[in-house]
Amino acid sequence: MIRIKISNKVWFWGGVNDCDNCYSLSQYVESNGYYFRKKYLAFIHEIGQKNIDGSRVVEHLEITKGFSFWWMTTLAEKSLLKSPAIQDCLKLFALAEILEKEAPSAIDLYDGSNKHINESILIICRNLSIKVAIHSQNSTARKTFYVSKVKFRTWLIHKIPHIIKGLLWAVLHIFSRWPLRSVSKISWFSGNKAVFFFSYFFHLDSDCASKGRFYSHQWGVLPRLFRELGYQSNWLHHFLFSEHVSNMGIGIDLINRFNVNSNQIFLHNFLDSYLSISVVARATVTWMRLVGVSLRLYKIKSFFLDKKSVVSLWPLLKDDWYKSTRGVVAFQNVLWVELLNQAMSEMPKQNIGLYLSEGQGWERAFIYFWKKHNHGKLIAVVHSAVRFWDLRYFNDIRTILEEDCLAMPKPNKIAINGPDAQQTLIKANYPADNFLKVEAVRYLNFKNFYKFNNIKHSANTRYRLLVLGGGIPSHSTQEMMNVLESESKFILENFSVVLKAHPDYLITQENYYNLKFELTTNPLYEVLHKFDIVIGSHQSAAHLDAYLAGLPVIIYLPDGDLNLSPLREVCGVRVVHNGETLVKELEVLHSNKKRDYSQFFWLDKNLSKWRKAIKSGF
Repeated sequence: MIRIKISNKVWFWGGVNDCDNCYSLSQYVESNGYYFRKKYLAFIHEIGQKNIDGSRVVEHLEITKGFSFWWMTTLAEKSLLKSPAIQDCLKLFALAEILEKEAPSAIDLYDGSNKHINESILIICRNLSIKVAIHSQNSTARKTFYVSKVKFRTWLIHKIPHIIKGLLWAVLHIFSRWPLRSVSKISWFSGNKAVFFFSYFFHLDSDCASKGRFYSHQWGVLPRLFRELGYQSNWLHHFLFSEHVSNMGIGIDLINRFNVNSNQIFLHNFLDSYLSISVVARATVTWMRLVGVSLRLYKIKSFFLDKKSVVSLWPLLKDDWYKSTRGVVAFQNVLWVELLNQAMSEMPKQNIGLYLSEGQGWERAFIYFWKKHNHGKLIAVVHSAVRFWDLRYFNDIRTILEEDCLAMPKPNKIAINGPDAQQTLIKANYPADNFLKVEAVRYLNFKNFYKFNNIKHSANTRYRLLVLGGGIPSHSTQEMMNVLESESKFILENFSVVLKAHPDYLITQENYYNLKFELTTNPLYEVLHKFDIVIGSHQSAAHLDAYLAGLPVIIYLPDGDLNLSPLREVCGVRVVHNGETLVKELEVLHSNKKRDYSQFFWLDKNLSKWRKAIKSGF
């Protein structure tokens, strides 16, 4: 574990040991969250505006007139899930601030085994004229030469140049997705009563799907409301594998059945159905141009130095830059660019469009091509809570207000689902007049949860524990499961355990022999009433579902991680870091409480806000 001794204080990069004068950089960042979030957002904005050889970075990355590829890079997307190094960047800002306050002449660096963090700390100290004494790992650890197959494979993959990885990914991806072109041809709806939805082929209701009917838990009853008001719906989906759609054939069959049973009300297709030789050729040419630009922009390294805080983020973020301009992310994004251009050009004019807004890179390309091909109003639908550290939803105020020809593409309106999202985005400088207040259709069922009665337990009855897994990256979920297994004796004596894994990261019993549990794939609103307490990885947004249901909630947060939970600062929600703290919390089982859902969401089942927005034409 990385430790930095500054004067008489020891700062831990991750968690903190129980010792005198020991402190955690993670806790320092959490305690000053608004300041460091704002600082990082400003840093990313300024990278895009840096001038290299007479042009800004956004101009160098202009791949079609009026659209810069910068907005699709991992850097501009700012996802802590895709870019775990962002947490280290925030800690570097914190360390620099501490060093400037303490002004030591020298510091001690222990276990600087992460070479990128080590290099970044040395750069800060060099810029502040601070001497560094590096204390290596102990000799016993250095004599361990055994490397697991997994670590060797990871090391080997890391050594492959990004250009080669990008090409290999493209060949495998295009080959695997080519069958999606076989979806039966459809004629999209058009006219004033046609509405367009861009979504994910995910969170489908299994019972409806088995009957050939489309129902998405992400969109809930909203499509039915449009149907009630006389609209026909066009649906374009990102294909994703899930527990119910394990292969391409199942996905194609479902889409065809949905269309056959649509009664001329709903039509569905995959974005990948627009794959063609010409689309792949154009994407390849654009990717090659990007590689050339990336090679020419070698000077960009110097612009990752934040002169105000003497921090260079280049050692931590250079991999994101290379992936985004010459590697896998680059090819994936240019392929999305060509697919979206093709889809929006072939789509008859749509007066209204809605898409699930998560701040992902592809959304910026979709907005651009939607407007380029003269479609109508576009609504970004925030379908869940807006989490404090989900930086995808946040941008520097200059990015938000910028209006030049290469500014970040923006929707016409943002549909926000409750007071929590409204206040969060207003605090982040988003103009309130761009908001549409609507019901959180994904959470409408939660109004019924307060009516359930708890089953009373006898002396020999075990309580019911629901475990919620997070998605990828999976380290938090893996660590949580390992801790649960290490405390399996206590847990199994007192609890019956059921696991609901995230669809992106499935967990099987075979990996955890000592922890006996059942698996459930049912929607949370169908099963939460069966449980007494819930624990989950901080990466899981489903904590909020359990909280709204009135259940006691425990968040598992690995030492050193920033808290990504939507319940990050909610009173009464308990956070644990290891087996010892977990057992202490489980020993004191708190009673269920009625929760005020109105602080989070608007949940009128009549969808009065949605009705008003639709009838007014948004």
